[in-house]
Amino acid sequence: MKAAIEFYGSLSVKGKKTFILGDMLELGVDSKTLHEKIGEVVMKQNLDKVIFVGKEMTHSYLKVLDLIKSKKSSLEVESVETYDDETILNLSKKLISE
Repeated sequence: MKAAIEFYGSLSVKGKKTFILGDMLELGVDSKTLHEKIGEVVMKQNLDKVIFVGKEMTHSYLKVLDLIKSKKSSLEVESVETYDDETILNLSKKLISE
């Protein structure tokens, strides 16, 4: 995931650069720490918006919120704990309309 975030962050795009990140469920006992590290990686990228999806991604989201405050970043973030079909459909519609 780190490599994907860094790669996407390095790309030049027209319009908003948005990333949607979902839980990394395979991490076991290190899950919280590694999700927080993903938040740190996100903050080093040239992104406009990040949507964190899933309960484990809440750790990334909270880390990013702390870093946004301390760095006075304009990064827009959102957290969605569920990833059922309805939630994903609503996120898709929202992103298409932006």
